[in-house]
Amino acid sequence: MRVEKILLYQTAFMTFWLVMAQFIEFADLYLLTNKMIPGWLDTGLNAIMRFCVLISKPGSLLLLLYLSTVVRTEF
Repeated sequence: MRVEKILLYQTAFMTFWLVMAQFIEFADLYLLTNKMIPGWLDTGLNAIMRFCVLISKPGSLLLLLYLSTVVRTEF
């Protein structure tokens, strides 16, 4: 039961960050196409999108799982 629960949480976590990255990319492209966005905001949105994609990768999930395990065992 515990493994299925962890897998469900990890899948939901990855899906959430991937959807956020796609939404930010769509909004950035729409605003950039219509020239409604300043350059600094475009750079910021691209950085946030890259962060979302980085977090959604399986390797990042393993790192987060390791960090949370270490923190839980310390306290």
